[in-house]
Amino acid sequence: MIASGRRNEVLPFLKTMQIWTFLPSALTGAALLVLGEPVLGLFGPEFVAAYPVMAILLAGILVRALAGPAQNLLIVTGHQGAAAAILGVTVVINAALNLTLIPRFGLAGAAAATATAFAFESIATMIIARRAVDHDRFRELPRHAS
Repeated sequence: MIASGRRNEVLPFLKTMQIWTFLPSALTGAALLVLGEPVLGLFGPEFVAAYPVMAILLAGILVRALAGPAQNLLIVTGHQGAAAAILGVTVVINAALNLTLIPRFGLAGAAAATATAFAFESIATMIIARRAVDHDRFRELPRHAS
């Protein structure tokens, strides 16, 4: 779409792909929440104790799924610097939250830190991708002679 000059189709396509990424993830996540303990039990009884951690991580993964291919969109539209910056900030957020939450909450704190970092990365990527595509479309509009 971008290479063929159909930039006006990019945002609607992104929205469609976000739905197609999120729905299967949400259905799989719901199945994991329902069947999580028995599935974890297949690996041994000690794994069942990780069910709450799995649920916390699932929340972050679902927010990540909402972003769909937004990160790829940034890269293919020449905004790879923004994508890299978002990932860099995400790493810092994850590390800081892990240092803060693990001593007090253990494995659940690590899961919460990671889920929060996923959420930040996804939301920031979606916002920047939409702005970048809208800005690129605006730049390509014909200018009227004064």
